[in-house]
Amino acid sequence: MIRLVIKLVLPLVIVLVIALAVALYSIDSIARRAIEVGATRVLGVPTTLESIRIGVLSPGASLRTLQVSNPAGYTDSKFLTLADGSMALDLRSLRGDVVRIPSIRLETLRVVLEQKGGESNARMILDTMRSSLGGGRQSEGGRRFVIDELLIEDIHITVRASGLPVLSPTLDLRVPTVRLESLGSAGRDPVGMDQLTAMVVNAIMQAALEAGGNQIPGQLRDGLLGGIASLGRGVPDFALSVDAGGGLRPVGDISQIANRLGVDLSSLGGALGEKAQEALRGAGEKLEDAGKSAGDAIRRGLGDRLK
Repeated sequence: MIRLVIKLVLPLVIVLVIALAVALYSIDSIARRAIEVGATRVLGVPTTLESIRIGVLSPGASLRTLQVSNPAGYTDSKFLTLADGSMALDLRSLRGDVVRIPSIRLETLRVVLEQKGGESNARMILDTMRSSLGGGRQSEGGRRFVIDELLIEDIHITVRASGLPVLSPTLDLRVPTVRLESLGSAGRDPVGMDQLTAMVVNAIMQAALEAGGNQIPGQLRDGLLGGIASLGRGVPDFALSVDAGGGLRPVGDISQIANRLGVDLSSLGGALGEKAQEALRGAGEKLEDAGKSAGDAIRRGLGDRLK
């Protein structure tokens, strides 16, 4: 009897194990592909992920070796390299369109920012992000995400400048920790993979400005400020804190960073300067309209009293 039960049950167990292994492999492959395709689309450069493992029995996932290529023509082949990452998952949400992630931790990140004459890799990537996410739109289909906290630890940033009259062509910066919070507005406005990628890259660029400040060559610094500012509403809001050596501190928006560096965003020229001037003109027109409306109301009120 026991042998009969074993003969009947054992094949079933083997089939279930194989099915589970195939399912896990499929989930991992789908997740890896989604990250690679989303990042490549929004950044405009090839992005690869060596592996991602999503736990089914344990609520978590891990990833290894994410690499973002540099645009053509720059010294390093990679713009960004991430060694490891881990995250806590709400496994029940994997069945739906919105995935809830309480926390993500990314560790050992290397970034190369290079100014080459009048162009920089950072500005090229930021401009591609702006074009990809203009108006805050995200690609159709695909899952969206709500993330409570995303920590990036041990960030190494290499700043290079060539073809410019600078005292030091290379600057090495280290940022111990960057923290992003409320990605997806606590569930009110979940973000797509495109937007999530842009939020992380945006945060890293701001961390570089916080850590390097005016040590960064002026043309590269202004390109970073202008590129981030030009993203506008294309990148959803999130809370950002950066530890540039004195503990985690809120960063504020890009205009506050510019003010701390003594840079007037509207003076940067080009498309950004035009946008800043348009914003100022728009604010002036609104004030003028409000003034006219108030004047009309006062005149009507006085007219009624004089009747």
